Amino acid sequence: LPTSHQALNSRANIIQLLNELEEYLNIKSQFGSLKLHSEIKNYA
Repeated sequence: LPTSHQALNSRANIIQLLNELEEYLNIKSQFGSLKLHSEIKNYA
């Protein structure tokens, strides 16, 4: 667990960034320019 308020905020910001990046990649994949990792495995 984070030991300070600043460490907690840093961790929360990283998690939020990763969630937003995942959402962006999911939306981008719907337009066919990217394939999701699970879809790539199905083609192998």
